Amino acid sequence: MNFKVDDLWDYELYGIESMKKIVCFEKLSVLRKLETLNLKYNEFNNSLLPSLSAFSSLKTLNLGWNRFEGLFPTHDIFNCDTCFEKLAVLRKLEILNLEHNEFNNSLLPSLSALTSLKTLNLASNKFEGLLPAHELASLGNVETLDLSSNKLSGIQELTVLENLEMPELAGCGLSSLTMQGHKYSMWVALEWIEIYLKTSVSSSPTFRTLRNPYLEEQTKERAWMRFHLNFEIQSVGNVDPFLFSILDTRSMEDLLIKVEEIKVLEARVSDMEEGRRREEKKLQEMVQKSYSKLLSKWSKMRHLDLRVNYFDKDILRILGALPSLKFLSLAGNAMEGPLSNQGLASFNHLEILDLSSNKFNGSVPPFVAASSLKALYLSSNKFNGSLPIPGLCELKKLEVLDLSYNHFKGILPSCLSNLTSLRLFDLYGNQLTGNHLSSLLGSLNSLEYIDLRHNRFEGLFSFSSLTNHSMLQVVAITSDNDKFEVETEYKDCLPLFQLKDLVLSNCNLNKFSHDFPKFLLHQNKLSSIDLSHNNLEGSFPNWLLVNNTELEFLSLRNNSFVGEFCLSPYYNSYTNWMDVSNNQLIGHIQLNMGEMVPYLIHINLSKNAFEGSIPSSIGKMRILEILDLSSNNLSGEVPKLLVRNCRSLRSLALSNNKFHGRMFSDDFKLTQIEYLRLNDNQFTGPLTNVIFNLSELHLLDISNNNMSGKILGSLPSCSNPNLGIVRHMHLQGNKFAGFIPKALLNSSKLVTLDISDNNLSGSIPPSIRLLSNLSILLLRGNQLGGSIPTQLCQLNKISLMDLSKNSFTGSIPHCLSNITFGAIGATDLAFTQTPLNFYPTTDIHYVYENVLNPQLERAFEIDGPDGSYDKVDEVEFVTKCRTNSYLSGSILNFMSGLDLSCNKLAGEIPFELGKLSSVRALNLSHNLLTGPIPKTFSSLTQVESLDLSYNNLSGNIPTELINRNFLEVFTVAHNNLSGKLLDRKAQFGTFEASSYEGNLFLCGPPLEKNCRAIVDLANWPTTASSDETKGKLYDIDRVAFSTSFVATYITFLFGFAVVLYINPYWRQRWFDLIEEGMCSSNYFVYDTLYKLLRFQPSV
Repeated sequence: MNFKVDDLWDYELYGIESMKKIVCFEKLSVLRKLETLNLKYNEFNNSLLPSLSAFSSLKTLNLGWNRFEGLFPTHDIFNCDTCFEKLAVLRKLEILNLEHNEFNNSLLPSLSALTSLKTLNLASNKFEGLLPAHELASLGNVETLDLSSNKLSGIQELTVLENLEMPELAGCGLSSLTMQGHKYSMWVALEWIEIYLKTSVSSSPTFRTLRNPYLEEQTKERAWMRFHLNFEIQSVGNVDPFLFSILDTRSMEDLLIKVEEIKVLEARVSDMEEGRRREEKKLQEMVQKSYSKLLSKWSKMRHLDLRVNYFDKDILRILGALPSLKFLSLAGNAMEGPLSNQGLASFNHLEILDLSSNKFNGSVPPFVAASSLKALYLSSNKFNGSLPIPGLCELKKLEVLDLSYNHFKGILPSCLSNLTSLRLFDLYGNQLTGNHLSSLLGSLNSLEYIDLRHNRFEGLFSFSSLTNHSMLQVVAITSDNDKFEVETEYKDCLPLFQLKDLVLSNCNLNKFSHDFPKFLLHQNKLSSIDLSHNNLEGSFPNWLLVNNTELEFLSLRNNSFVGEFCLSPYYNSYTNWMDVSNNQLIGHIQLNMGEMVPYLIHINLSKNAFEGSIPSSIGKMRILEILDLSSNNLSGEVPKLLVRNCRSLRSLALSNNKFHGRMFSDDFKLTQIEYLRLNDNQFTGPLTNVIFNLSELHLLDISNNNMSGKILGSLPSCSNPNLGIVRHMHLQGNKFAGFIPKALLNSSKLVTLDISDNNLSGSIPPSIRLLSNLSILLLRGNQLGGSIPTQLCQLNKISLMDLSKNSFTGSIPHCLSNITFGAIGATDLAFTQTPLNFYPTTDIHYVYENVLNPQLERAFEIDGPDGSYDKVDEVEFVTKCRTNSYLSGSILNFMSGLDLSCNKLAGEIPFELGKLSSVRALNLSHNLLTGPIPKTFSSLTQVESLDLSYNNLSGNIPTELINRNFLEVFTVAHNNLSGKLLDRKAQFGTFEASSYEGNLFLCGPPLEKNCRAIVDLANWPTTASSDETKGKLYDIDRVAFSTSFVATYITFLFGFAVVLYINPYWRQRWFDLIEEGMCSSNYFVYDTLYKLLRFQPSV
């Protein structure tokens, strides 16, 4: 690394090997004017720190995510243990980031010389106990202090940091804060009062935001009325802003009654434990009564924030006594039922109304009285009326209209075009229709934010209608049907807007031309773009990354892009999400991808035609969490740098490729991995004990590879390892041998265990009973033997069990009827798809100046792929004579089956199996079972596939089975069944002869053998009941059959004698034949005796 200039101001070093980094720093001393130095995400330790002495001009120093420890290394920089005052060499330093290192409390004194510091980040270190903040007294300029994710019990004298605005204390487990030696106190001003109610107590409270306790005198009236409030800090949970607990409701009422005039009030109750909700509700009722007494004195109040409480809608009636209100927020309360206009009618001066996140339903009442309204938030309720809301189109001053997450339906009214001041228009997640969006949105020239996703609009929307919207920044339009189209191609003029966020997903974008939107060539401020599910064509638009240098989110999945995947040739530190899956991209993955976009969190290149190997540079993406390269033509070994360095990976999918080599070696360090899919490749080697180090693993799929050896290798006899929180394990289709290891069965969290189609031997261990949450057990296609253990009957949550194609012997356990096999409630919907919580979203905070309170900033979110849902599990199970794959999230919760086929099971079928009323597939074929088909099978009300073929079953087919209406596959072929087949009606009218073949004594359609009535009148009982004779009239009588056979034989002999008597020629021939036979027999006996006597040895 050569430096030819000495005026570089900003330098970042990342991803270089340790020795090379040290060499780099020896050459960095020439950069005398360096102001910003970023050494984040390396593995530096204290040995490197002497090199920092050269940077006297530094203003920003980032040493986060390294391995520094102990004191801030003044003694390392100057080779002196006590010369802290010499730290003044960094006297210009304003921002110091030491997060995610190993510093402890001894660090604080060594920071005292950094008097210019404004931002200090000490998050995720080893601070503990009571932190003496007074040791930071010299850092008077510090405005931001981050102490989150340490093990602090409290902080003393935080007021020494006079300019501190917002210390971050999340995840510290604080129990107390002290200010100037006493419990935390707060000065309350006339202009702004913040009261936070809290009653629940938690053992480990955490705080997210602590506001400055001394409010600056910036009110217009300059009329202060200060008084001292003593609060006892208890628990606040994960709530923002900081919450306090007032000792009792009476003291609060006495306190507030002294305030003669209040213009701003915030009162909030945080969420709590379920067991305390009843107490909290009682407290809230008391508070509500207190308000009714106090509000008469607060007639001039203009700002009231009661978010996140438990008020019901009666509070609206009480608040009607506040006619001067301009800001009212009741978001996140317990209001439900229809919204009445009674309480809203008196708010003649109201400008901002927030009723979001409640449970209002029905129609919205008129807003005629609120002509001054500028912002209306009704999102996340259950309103189900149609638009327009009466009076809504007359709100000429309205700038914010948020109706998202409701059930509004009907045609979007055209009168909304009257809202010419509208800046934010959010209709996300309703059932609105209409085909005039172009004209409506085209008339709203002040729009900055449009979100119309997940509605049922139809027709064509022309993007050209937004050309003159110069302030437009966010556009999000998707469709829930196939009747909506968006056309972006126009030639008249260039758009006046510069978008920040664009979502045009699943909306038939440029349906006929399939062209990529050309207006994007002129956009250079994009932060996120989602054009997925549109069948767009052409080459990958890498110019999007070139033109938009701050692009964070890019999703082009499920289109028809072709050619090679080429990124921007420039370094990109902003992009963190990239999804180009399910296209037709080819070629190799860019070799330096990990160096050009090192801060990617999510990469999805699956379902393309990439070839070659995985670039080792991906191993330099230290914060990568999701990597999906599945369903390509990639080959080679997985880079060791990837499995060793990408320790933030939580989901890795390499399935359906041609990778080979060993995966689970000592280099495997992905300790945070949750979903690991390596199936359908050519990986070799054993499944080693490294899996026990993956404490966060939820799903492991290594099926259909060439892995071999014993599962989990050899474990010490004294060890008792377990699989932690693993829920789904797929090892099928490999060459694993040996016994089923007990360690594999030592997990109460396991839901799916598939080790089918291997070479496992031995018996099923009794410890399988420990898998108390197991829903799917697949052991088919191995060499397992012995009897089926009764411990399986303790797995009462099983829905699919496949023991087929093994060598199990003995009888079928009667206790299998204890397993519910898919009954709803027993499986607890174990396979329900839920959003993966580590799928990030792209947010922009959208502030409306002079309109909204800064606390109500607007955040825009882009969904993860397909709504951030991931395939939790997939299994194969043979039913209806074919192998089916069942995906989680839908069918797996309702599919149930038992397969014991292709074994050596004997004895009768237990009648208790008829209790499996929820089973949908039952296969007992290819065994040695005997006896009748149990009549209790008539109770298998949900069965769709019943296979009893290739056994030794006897007797009749129970007539009760005729009522099984869901039965699609039924076969009893190749048994010893007898009697007439069931009538060909209902489902039994669909079964062919192949279902019954191989039973000699079965008759009736669809078999060609007809049944004939044989009635022995002599022996027929005259008093036989219909129940006794039912089904017997057409039985084959063995006595009658024998009698008819003897009579036929005698008749044949008599006929033969008559022919010989009538025809002399044939009679002579018959006698000659007998004589010739006698002669031949005589000569044969004579010759045989002669030879035996001739060769007899002499004595």
